[in-house]
Amino acid sequence: MRDEQVRHKRATKDGGMDTKHLCWVCNGLGCMDCEGSDKMTLREKQSQFVHMIGLLIQFAYLKGYELTFGDCFRAESCTHGHPMSLHRQRLAVDFNVFKNGVYLDKTRQLSELGKFWKEIGGTWGGDFGDGNHFSLEHGGMK
Repeated sequence: MRDEQVRHKRATKDGGMDTKHLCWVCNGLGCMDCEGSDKMTLREKQSQFVHMIGLLIQFAYLKGYELTFGDCFRAESCTHGHPMSLHRQRLAVDFNVFKNGVYLDKTRQLSELGKFWKEIGGTWGGDFGDGNHFSLEHGGMK
C-alpha cells in the first residue's frame, strides 16, 4: 500500500523534486516527509493524525489484527497520565489489540503495527515501553 502511493515530495529522474503530487499521509498539509511540517497548526496536525490513524487501522485489519479503542482524548480534569500528554492535544491513541481473539499485551507482539506507524511518520510507544500507544510528535512530546 505505501510503496504504490505517491508522496508529496519525491525525487524526479533529473534529481530535482516533484511537488505536484498529493502526499498520501498528510494530504498536502506537510508531514515528516514533506516540506512544511514545522509550520502546521495544532488543528492541521490533529487532522493529519486522524488520517494516519485511519491508515493504521486499515493496515492492522489487513494483517489480521482487531482493534478497540483504549485511551484517546484525555480531558484536563483527568488525573492519570502525564500532564503534558499528547492525548490531551488529541495527537495520541492507545489501542487494545487482538489477534485470533487473543488480547496482545506484549510490546513485541505489536512491532508490525509499530513499524508501519513509524514508516508513515508517527511515534510508536513501543520504543519507550508503551506498545499500544500511537502518537504524532508535537512540541517535543512523543
